[in-house]
Amino acid sequence: MLSDIQASTDSERITIDQLIDAEKADDLEESNEVGPGILVKNLDQNIIKGLYLRGLVYIDIPVSSDDKICVPTLEGFVMNRISGDIRENLLYKIFVTADENTSVSELAECLQVDVNSVKQAASIFCRLGFAQKRIGRQESRTQPFQTPISIEESDTLLHTENSVVDANLDSFPSVDDHPQQKKKLVLIFDSTITAYLMMGNLSPNLKPHAVTMFEVGKLSDDSLNSFIFELNHLAPVSEGEAGVYREYALNLRKTIHFLRSQASLDSTDFCDVDLIRGGSLLSLEAETRIRVLRKNYNVVQYNSKKTESSVNVLPTLLITCGTRISRLPLPLRGISRFWLTAWGHDAVVIDSTNFLTTANDMLLSSPVLIQAIESYEFEENLSQRYIPLPISKEFLQHSSNCVPEFIIHLMNVIDLTYVSGYIIVLAPMNKKAVLVENELLTIMKEHKPIYFITLRLGLPIFNMELNHAVCAQISNQNLLSTNNRNHLKATNHLLVEEFTKFIFNDCSGLLPNQNQCSYSTLVTSSGGNFPDTWPLPTKNMMCANGILSFF
Repeated sequence: MLSDIQASTDSERITIDQLIDAEKADDLEESNEVGPGILVKNLDQNIIKGLYLRGLVYIDIPVSSDDKICVPTLEGFVMNRISGDIRENLLYKIFVTADENTSVSELAECLQVDVNSVKQAASIFCRLGFAQKRIGRQESRTQPFQTPISIEESDTLLHTENSVVDANLDSFPSVDDHPQQKKKLVLIFDSTITAYLMMGNLSPNLKPHAVTMFEVGKLSDDSLNSFIFELNHLAPVSEGEAGVYREYALNLRKTIHFLRSQASLDSTDFCDVDLIRGGSLLSLEAETRIRVLRKNYNVVQYNSKKTESSVNVLPTLLITCGTRISRLPLPLRGISRFWLTAWGHDAVVIDSTNFLTTANDMLLSSPVLIQAIESYEFEENLSQRYIPLPISKEFLQHSSNCVPEFIIHLMNVIDLTYVSGYIIVLAPMNKKAVLVENELLTIMKEHKPIYFITLRLGLPIFNMELNHAVCAQISNQNLLSTNNRNHLKATNHLLVEEFTKFIFNDCSGLLPNQNQCSYSTLVTSSGGNFPDTWPLPTKNMMCANGILSFF
């Protein structure tokens, strides 16, 4: 250090002395506190740059409790996560929790951590270029934010007389222009779509958005315009896996457009749309998740899946981890294809010839849900088709005598007129994958076979036709309007309540680190605690011929 000072010019030594005097002012000597430093604009830029590149000075970005930060699209971001690092975990929690309308003090309150820790983390984010202080409502940019990595780029950090901050003050409206901030809608996605966007080579500028969606766990409405801009310029591929990735991306773009159009309606009460990765949201404590969602969002849309058992359906089995299957269970004989779903993973399609080998391999490390999806014994040619949700009230009222029995059974558990998603069935083959209500009515009147497979909630983005049908049903039923809000809450509450009862009462579910059944996680209308992880099944379960049994 002494040699570095000796090698410095007189001007550099004078600047260093000024910084030392500011850091340890006379009135702070006894308290051992650190002074406020000196504003960069008050020093010679060339001298500071030289000292900064030699590591003799550091630049700090002060963050106050009232400041608000936003996270732009990341460019050149690399993070090697270390398990158990408390500071790193806090940084990631701030990533997914930070909101352009949330101050640092409010952020600390949501996370239930010390406000100084949040200010320090926010300062680090701003200094590294991962976040920016928010000044007014930032317009979405068509170019992603780039982290300064070269000497030339780092020079922009030192300029304040004609800095980006000054440009922001001139270009962006004041916070006072938006005195009353409406809450938003959040679309929760899983990591599959981020993997597809990164692997697809669909657009050279799309990967930074995918990295942001995965690492930050969030794309705020400010960043959606640039994201949609890239989705509008995808490579024209239609074959193989690249074609699948492209269809997912196009359907995601269409979904965002649809939700934004719903935000512009007078009947809805949300103003913008955010995208949040489900895994990042689950990294927060249960109470923190609830606080964040309640503070920032009026509507939560999702892609999570839920399977219900019903009469007149193909057989379904839930097998506990460690079980060995030596032969095909009797209800599954005659089935040609299966869905095998390991805990926390997507389903895989397996032929009957590979069933035992694949199922036993999966059971070594996870419980497995086994669903029959095709049978050798069908007299007609049937194919997988989708019934879009919500179902219209007119269909249920005017066609009550022809409503399939599985829909009647499902209506006893969840009101299908107030949920978005789709029902997967085996029905007579058709060129169209979507089974609309009129065709469903015709099938029932002609007494043709139709078999329930599963019910999935959320907006589908794997099939363009189905995505269009579900969005149309949501729009036609005005599902997101404020008039339906109480019905949505009641429907979701009933679903969680019945699901919780089924797990803890019927299945004798055990929460981790507990030796007895618990039913304390029931979510009531006034709130409650969600478990961080649902318990693993302790009993083998089978649903066949309309009968649910345990073995």
